[in-house]
Amino acid sequence: MRFSASISQDVPDCFFGDEVRIRQITANIVSNAIKYTKEGSVGLRIERFRKKGKDWLCIKVTDTGIGIKSEDFGIIFDMFRQVEDKVNPGLAGTGLGLALSRKLAGLMGGDISVESVHGVGSVFSVTLPLVEGTEEDNSEDGLGFAVSAGDAKVLVVDDNTINRKVALAFLKKHKIDADSATSGKEAVDMVSRNSYDLVFMDHMMPEMDGLEAARKIRALDGGRLKSLPIVALTANAINGASEEFKEAGMNDCLFKPLIEAQLNDALNKWLPAEKLKQETRA
Repeated sequence: MRFSASISQDVPDCFFGDEVRIRQITANIVSNAIKYTKEGSVGLRIERFRKKGKDWLCIKVTDTGIGIKSEDFGIIFDMFRQVEDKVNPGLAGTGLGLALSRKLAGLMGGDISVESVHGVGSVFSVTLPLVEGTEEDNSEDGLGFAVSAGDAKVLVVDDNTINRKVALAFLKKHKIDADSATSGKEAVDMVSRNSYDLVFMDHMMPEMDGLEAARKIRALDGGRLKSLPIVALTANAINGASEEFKEAGMNDCLFKPLIEAQLNDALNKWLPAEKLKQETRA
């Protein structure tokens, strides 16, 4: 499978927008395209266009994957339903990610649309209002302070490659070189062999999900790890989810897509005080 990316020359270097949300939306859609494309290609193209007197940014992801059946078009953006396909058994989470991505795009005044032919491929287009800026307008994320914890030992658990990379990149901003695991089973094994200060645990994973992994971690060595902070990473923003995490032995939860201010707060809350430094941001 080949991946390519390109940006139209008329797209400005700087524009106003929520960098974190735009990055997460793009990551979700590219990740889905890769997941459902066994052969052929996935392409990312960023373009600029004008409609009804306004400038717009278009983030377009094209794939030659399995495509979407016509009868499923009405539910792929449904928050509480997921499209299943016999061609890809065991690949869960796509519909929920698309629902959240579309919601975030809508909050920024944009939308997500899809064109697809089953068995041929799909094109997802994210359209967002485009307001040009300058380098002087470019600023930090607005946090009053940033946690710095270069000595902290952190583990990120997520079966999704893009989600792992995003989380690790965010932690890098806090000077944390985190370890990563791709499954619940691997996470349990790594926690049994290493001394971590904090674990970020994905909720939905195949074979062993985050809930089961958390229970097994709590039971290791007669319960010696009962005090290890475990923070769930979840797209399941529905009533009762937090209680489910708590019952499994998790301490807290962060909702996907990750927002850096929330991650900063979680690090400040759960990392050992002696390993924390707070750096004021201008």
